[in-house]
Amino acid sequence: MQAGDGTHDVLYENLNPIGLNSGEVYRRLLERMRTYYRPDDMSVTATRNPNFGLALGKVETLALPASGYKLAFTPGLISQAYQRNGAALLPTPANVLGSVAADGGGYVDLDKMVTGGYPPDACFTRPP
Repeated sequence: MQAGDGTHDVLYENLNPIGLNSGEVYRRLLERMRTYYRPDDMSVTATRNPNFGLALGKVETLALPASGYKLAFTPGLISQAYQRNGAALLPTPANVLGSVAADGGGYVDLDKMVTGGYPPDACFTRPP
């Protein structure tokens, strides 16, 4: 068994994990980042998202950054940190954390694994 097989993951917020087997290697998510890149010609077509740039996992020769995201919260961390006397302070975290209103967090949920992320870094370049 290896740490990357999906059965040896320790949740970030689990400070005292139980049931670990001695002699086996485990992994814990410490950081997750995602970067989207712009096309070399800076164009936007139907196959490219103007907010993100190229599709995830695609990069062209110049590797021009379009936006970047960094994991801010895991689902378990939200449920542990935002509670009082055992009651959830954020019963639906996406409504508050994802809101761009004055009282919202402005975080983005890119997929079900990344519950929150810092708003994108704006990277603008000008062709020569």
